[in-house]
Amino acid sequence: MSKIAIRINKADVVAVALEPLSKGTSVTLEAMDDVPEVTVTLQEDITAGHKFAIREIKKGEPVIKYGYPIGSATEDIAVGKHVHTHNIHTLLEGELSYTYNEAKAKAAYDAWYKEKCSHGQCVQKGRRPRGKPQRSVDCASRRLRKPHLRKTGYVGKRKIL
Repeated sequence: MSKIAIRINKADVVAVALEPLSKGTSVTLEAMDDVPEVTVTLQEDITAGHKFAIREIKKGEPVIKYGYPIGSATEDIAVGKHVHTHNIHTLLEGELSYTYNEAKAKAAYDAWYKEKCSHGQCVQKGRRPRGKPQRSVDCASRRLRKPHLRKTGYVGKRKIL
């Protein structure tokens, strides 16, 4: 059975359709770490590459994708509804040149996390069970500090310089 949608991070409140999905389609997203499997029935047609809510999102609540807030809901969003520019407001600012306001995004996420995760069941991101910081296996910044790895300007297959 092939995947038709994916939840990118266990903290996400949206999933991404990998192919066009019709209203009424039942989508099952596999379990991730301590987050159980979830089944969602779509309330609208979803275009490939677009997001849909995997849990109820209240107006003003951050919309989490990739484990980070990408915007805030401008209206209540029901499970299975399309999540796009018509019902979320970006955390980018300005009219002509957009910039990401990290402080505003972090504040929105922290407020949501404090309210929703104060019960102690949420796992602290980037921590191992014994509380030690999680380290990346092949961090690009670490490779840049090593001259013999920096010569090519590539990390793996990605050009970095």
